[in-house]
Amino acid sequence: MGRSKHLRKLISGQLRTIERHQRKIETELQKNSPNLARIRKWEKDIDTARETMRRLEEKVKR
Repeated sequence: MGRSKHLRKLISGQLRTIERHQRKIETELQKNSPNLARIRKWEKDIDTARETMRRLEEKVKR
C-alpha cells in the first residue's frame, strides 16, 4: 500500500471516530440527566481527531 493511500485510510478512521462520538453526544444529551463528563471526554476526543486529521492531510499534500 502506498504512503498516500495509507494516510487516507488513517484520515478516514479519524472521521469515523468523529462521527461516532457526535452520535454519542447527541444520544447522551437526549437523556434526562446527561453525563457531562462523558460529553466533555468525547468533545476532547473529537478535537484530537480533527487535529490528527489536519496533520495527516498535510502529509498527503507533500
